[in-house]
Amino acid sequence: MVRGGRSQTVSTSVGRGDCLPVHAGHPGDRDHLPVDHVSSATFLFFLTTRGKIDSGSASCYITTLVHARIPGPVDTWREFPVPVWDLLFDMFTRRYAFTRPEDLPRARAVWESTAQTNLRKLMWESRDKAMKTTGNRDPMAWLDYDLVWLRRDYWESLCERWATGPWQEQS
Repeated sequence: MVRGGRSQTVSTSVGRGDCLPVHAGHPGDRDHLPVDHVSSATFLFFLTTRGKIDSGSASCYITTLVHARIPGPVDTWREFPVPVWDLLFDMFTRRYAFTRPEDLPRARAVWESTAQTNLRKLMWESRDKAMKTTGNRDPMAWLDYDLVWLRRDYWESLCERWATGPWQEQS
């Protein structure tokens, strides 16, 4: 298995700096947040005037939630079922409270945009690291790359998808 020179504690950077510690003692180990995960602290959440999430920690938490609830071999946000979007947003709002209740509809749209962007970056970084580690541009050569945060069968399905003509033409 190709480990990419990673140690037992891996950080995946999405957004600002390294923010997703993943501990892998064995290939089957994954960090997962339970459905009823509630933080002991709730943080106020601000939307910038440009409609962006202001806090780096909020963006990292969104990515952590996506990691924990990825519904299968998906590489785009639109492939997530709407109930999963709802669950992730609910989990997010348990930790981050919006400054004004009337901001909630706009905040949901900003949150979804941030989740979509973070997932896109995460997938690009995963493909890029697999390509650099294996020294091969062919996604089928990445099958042995051990992506810590994603189930192996999901990774293998994604590699097969990325090896097909339509995806190769898009990239």
